[in-house]
Amino acid sequence: MDILLQHAQQSDFDSVDKLEKKILKLYSKNDRHNWAWHSHEVKMMLIKRQNRLDNSFVWTEDVRKHILLLNEKIFDCEKLLHEEYTAKKKELEEREVANDPFLTDYNLDMRINLCIYTLDEDGEFGEPEEDTIYGFLNDRLRVIAEMIPSMNYRDEYWKEDLNWNLAMGKHRNLFENDFIHYAFYHIHNNISLAWEDILKINCIWSEVNVDYQRITDFFDITTKQEL
Repeated sequence: MDILLQHAQQSDFDSVDKLEKKILKLYSKNDRHNWAWHSHEVKMMLIKRQNRLDNSFVWTEDVRKHILLLNEKIFDCEKLLHEEYTAKKKELEEREVANDPFLTDYNLDMRINLCIYTLDEDGEFGEPEEDTIYGFLNDRLRVIAEMIPSMNYRDEYWKEDLNWNLAMGKHRNLFENDFIHYAFYHIHNNISLAWEDILKINCIWSEVNVDYQRITDFFDITTKQEL
């Protein structure tokens, strides 16, 4: 029997706590830069954890309003991020065209991170420890959320008037009269977060990274002549 199938079957009746311990054990054994969170086994256990938690999740009007508020805040943040990126790119392009005496080359990118901050022993908010389930989920949020800016500004995805509420799978009925932006749909659809996890997202971090260089070539090594 395939080892992944065997593990998956063994975890069919695991509690949420047991699933989280298994996930963290696998995660700690792998180099995180090798994307351990994408392994088939971890993904299957995350889905089972999500289903366990969602099955007991209680929907209220306050919960729905909170979800919709997060949906709007992510979208508003993206709009500002893209405006800042576009303005900075235009500035650098104009300097390049004008043969700016310093600017030879530049690199520009934008990213957005979603975080679940928790209280530490001193009552201060901060990122959870890496060896906890929310430390692990923060890494997943970071990886998925960083894809949003480049994906959302393709015409087929990022349209302010394009409603993704009917693409929310089995939860579509909860949002049939609401407006869901692509970013929220993307996060919900690709991370296997339970609704109670999504409610814990309490920080949106966006940034435009730019570096530009002056490159002075003064000697051609092929001809050995000064330039």
